Amino acid sequence: NGQGLIISGADIESFGSGRDSASQEDYISFSFKKSAVQLWAEITKLNIGKAVAMVLDGKVIFAPVVQDEITNGNCTLTGGFTSDQVKFIAAMGANGELPVSFKVVN
Repeated sequence: NGQGLIISGADIESFGSGRDSASQEDYISFSFKKSAVQLWAEITKLNIGKAVAMVLDGKVIFAPVVQDEITNGNCTLTGGFTSDQVKFIAAMGANGELPVSFKVVN
């Protein structure tokens, strides 16, 4: 069922942030390293319609619901973030300062 599959921040190659020009929503984007793309594809495939939480220091930062299988390793997360929040998270991630992990939540 994919619930035991966990991926860590060490598997992330890059972080970014921006604003969608159509919806005007701020977003966080990240890309997984090649070694983690298949695992992320499996996690997303097995958990469509379920939340996958991004956990930092034991606390859930956000838990977006998987909409589709993500096979290319590139993700964009939206959900009411402020511009400052996405810039902060992306900067921390880009500096390798985010000890994050991802896990399936019910």
